Amino acid sequence: MDKKVIAEATPSSVDTLEQHFGCWPSFHDAELLEIHLARKGQSHLVVRLAENPNYKNRPDLKFILNNVSDLELEDFSSQNILFDMHFEESEGRWKLLLSPSYGIGGYVVAEDITIMALPVS
Repeated sequence: MDKKVIAEATPSSVDTLEQHFGCWPSFHDAELLEIHLARKGQSHLVVRLAENPNYKNRPDLKFILNNVSDLELEDFSSQNILFDMHFEESEGRWKLLLSPSYGIGGYVVAEDITIMALPVS
């Protein structure tokens, strides 16, 4: 995921991630834990990052997707490991791309995307 792109989209999300991890996190080998899709309003994805000794702590991340307008997802499994995850901006909307290592892959297009760190349990 390109830090510059997400910083332009949601500056507070970048600050939140860097405060929690002490650096910009890698989404390689992250696990997609949850998907919630709504016809209107907020949908979300929850992702758990792979362990990394460079992170101060490792909360799960919730990607809040407002007003989803398009998506293509395939190969949902009992475990969904990402090779990578990144954003593209197009015509005032954001596309979250999920590149799979194992399990789910595809994309979700939303009006805007916010990232929040969930409390560590």
